[in-house]
Order: sequence, then C-alpha cells, then structure tokens
Amino acid sequence: MAFEKPMQKSRLLQILIFLFIGGLFLSFTQSAHATVLWMSGAETGSISEAVTLYGTPNISTSTVRSGTYSYETNGSNTCFYSNAAYTSTTSMYTRAYMYFTALPSVSNVIIQTVAGSTGVSTLELNTDGSLTAKIGASSGTVVGTSSTTLSPNTWYRIDFKTIVSSTVGVIEVRVNDSVVITGSNLNTGTSAITAAVYGPRLTTQDIFWDDIIENDSGYVPDGKIIARQPIVGTPTYDSWTKTGTAPYWADTPANTANSATSVSGTDAQTELIGSFSTTQSGHGTETIGSGDTINDMVVTYDQKVGTGKSGSDYMRQRVGGTDTDTLVSLSTSDAYYQGPITTPTLTNLNSMEAGGNFSGTGALYTIEDLWVMVDYAPGSGAPLDHYLVTVASPQTAGVCSTGTNTVTAQDSNNNTLTGDASTVNMTYTGTGVTFYTNSSCSTSTTQYTLSSGVANIYYEVSSGVQYITITATKNLSTETGTSNSIIINLASNITPETSLKGGMQIRGGTTIK
Repeated sequence: MAFEKPMQKSRLLQILIFLFIGGLFLSFTQSAHATVLWMSGAETGSISEAVTLYGTPNISTSTVRSGTYSYETNGSNTCFYSNAAYTSTTSMYTRAYMYFTALPSVSNVIIQTVAGSTGVSTLELNTDGSLTAKIGASSGTVVGTSSTTLSPNTWYRIDFKTIVSSTVGVIEVRVNDSVVITGSNLNTGTSAITAAVYGPRLTTQDIFWDDIIENDSGYVPDGKIIARQPIVGTPTYDSWTKTGTAPYWADTPANTANSATSVSGTDAQTELIGSFSTTQSGHGTETIGSGDTINDMVVTYDQKVGTGKSGSDYMRQRVGGTDTDTLVSLSTSDAYYQGPITTPTLTNLNSMEAGGNFSGTGALYTIEDLWVMVDYAPGSGAPLDHYLVTVASPQTAGVCSTGTNTVTAQDSNNNTLTGDASTVNMTYTGTGVTFYTNSSCSTSTTQYTLSSGVANIYYEVSSGVQYITITATKNLSTETGTSNSIIINLASNITPETSLKGGMQIRGGTTIK
C-alpha cells in the first residue's frame, strides 16, 4: 500500500525554502508515485490544498474555469507548488489552465520545474503575450519563443513537457493542444524533477490557475476537476465517535465543528459521497453524464492523529463494493492528504464511500473533512466523428465576413457534441484567405477552440470573383470537415455585370455557371 505525505497546513512539510532569481531551493520528503503525480482544482476552498512557496496565493471564487474555486497568484513573487506523492521524476507533463488579467511589464516566469536547488525548465510569459521556454532557471538557455500570443482575460490550457537527459532532453510547450515551442536532443541535466511551481516570479501580475494535473508518462487530456463531499446516509462502516452534525466531513473550507474520530481497536468509518450526476451545494454547476469521460479521481482528506499512537492509520475508499486502504503517516496537527489516484466508472463513483480505518491503541485518528475530486472530459455520449463547417455565401472581397460562419463538432449521427472543446486548424481552397480571432478582423489566427461544441469563424478574402471552401481539422488528429463553396464578390464599387453571384453575368443576359 502506498505511503502518502500530507499537503502543507501549519507548515507540516519540513520545507526549507528560499528563492533567488537564478534558481529555487526546496527540501521536503516524498514517496513512490504512479502515472498521475498530482491533481488539483482548488476545490477544497483552501490554499493549503497546495503548498505556498512565496507570497500569498489566494483562493478565488470570481474567476473560475470549473467547479467553484481556483488558485489566484497576485504579486511579483507569488507562487505555489504541487504536493504530489513522488520522490522525483525524470519526465514531467503539466496541464494547467491559466487566466491573466493583464500582460506583464517584463518577461515573467509563470511555470518552473525544479530539482532541489536547481531549475530544470522554465516557462515565461512575455510582454507581447508570447511564451518563451528555457533550460534551467530564468537565466538559462532559450529553447524557443512562440509565434502564438496569449491575450488577457481568456482561459488557456498550458501543457509544459520536460524530459531530463544530458543528451536527449526535451522541452515542449502546447497552448490549447497546439505545439508552440519544441526542443529535442537538449541537455536538461541529470537531476530528477522534484516539483512544479506555478505563479508570477519576476514582476507583479494577477494570474488564476485551475484544473491542474501532473503526469510522468504523457500529455493529459482536456478535463475539468470538480468535487463532491459526504452526504447524510447510512455508510457501510460506522463505528467512530462523531462530533457535530452529519454529514461530518462536508465543510468547505475545512473546520473542526464537524468531525469523526476512531476508537481503540480495529475500526473503520466511511460516509456516503454525493452523486456526480447531480449538483451539490457549494460545488459549482457541473455534473458528469454517461457520455462524459472520467480521467482520474482522488480523495483529499483534512485529518490528524493524537500523540502516543500504537498502530496504523489508513485512508479508506470503498468503490464498487471493494475497499482500498492506503497507509498514511499522520501529523498531530490538521493537514491535507491525497489518497491514491484511480479511474472508476460513473456508476461506481456515484455509489462510493470514503473515510478511514484505524488499527491499534492510543492516539486516535480524526478526519475533519474530505473531498472526492474528479477530472473529467465533457462529451455527449458519442465520440467526435467530424466537423460541420457552416458558412454564409456570398461574401465580399476586402470585407470581414458577415452572417453565420461556424465550426460545429458532431458525432457519426450528426449530433452536436455540446461538451467538445477541441482546437481546429483552418485551411482553405482559393486565394487570399486570412482567418481572424474576432469580427473586427484585426488579429489573424490559424486556429479556433470550440466552446460547447461550436466556434465562430471570422475571415477576409483579399481578391474577389472566385469560389472558396473552408476546412477545419482537429489539431493533432484527423477529424475534419469542409464547407460548401463560398462565392466571393468584388467590392461594391465594381459594376454588377462583372460580379459573381451564383455565376458570372455577361452583357446580353448569358449566365456562366
């Protein structure tokens, strides 16, 4: 059974921290790991779900991507790091959704992987919205700078990959599933990564973070992390001493008003968990349906033990009628702990229980609160099959497109996939087509990211008297869709006889089609 370490609360983690421009020093104890190293959506409502490194990170309820909470790092040196249960890893794939209110005044470190006192890889946000990846710390060798730029007040998915090797190291950055920086055969050193750090480091900037996952074997799919807590009911195990009012482990943030404590001997206590198929007060509006994909699930506990214990404490999860106990080394003060990360079915998830199991005498095991957190990918019950590209025709050369112009994700039965948030690459047939981010046609783009299965298209064609088509293809995949032909007319100051509207009119009444 895995041995889990606590998340920081009252500085329980033996942390030795100091920060300097060229690097970062961390010292703490961790243990063996699985594929998913750590996941957090801030859904405990407490910054102690992660570990504060510098400054004063906050929990936000105003700028949130999913659930009810997100992390806010607001300052010139305000950051937090993951509290994953791993000693170290030579490969790190971080998925973090990031939202910032303004571009930085100077290039700003926003994510950094570290190995003890040494920066392994660094990602910076530049003053123009581009990203720069570096080997080592902020003073390290530049791997590349993105041509893609990020804009304020928008949620972006940032994937930051680091492979440690003195000869075949890799650093890669993706924005909304699209590779924007990549470097291979790099010398990224030989020291394994011990943490990933999130937040502005070099200048004041307000950045929000949500739905973070760290993985050691590959990129993590899109997802939203939402939470459920215990509900009133009759659990399978019910032998601990209760304090307060049922449910005893359902406070957010955690407090000691309601809790349950073990008794001497061998005894267990669980509580029923609220269904993810329905909403739960205090935990946002999202629910998980039969067509959604469950990526990962973890139980986070706020718990402690008394002094003079003789015996063992276990975090218990009961899923699908099967108990899983995870040995835990508890502190005598409240601290946050993560259980093992698993992938249950929705049916089992909606009938699960969670709690603890104590075997021994003396110091008693107390659970104050717990949260079941699930990273899931919304869907509509069927996989993406193709895109429907709907366009208005005709359009006029030299004018930003008008009418309804959209890309819609559909399944094989032409049903709209309302949970689709894929990114599509745009191409065309014809000449002189430029795509733009909005209806002002001022900022060009080659991609759109769907929201609720749909994205608007904005484009302008420089030359008229032609037919064009527009194609959308899923980024890094093959699903695609192409529009019908679009008629492009000349500007309005050109005589009607030479315009193309369903065919070319020539004098004498003949229509060429």
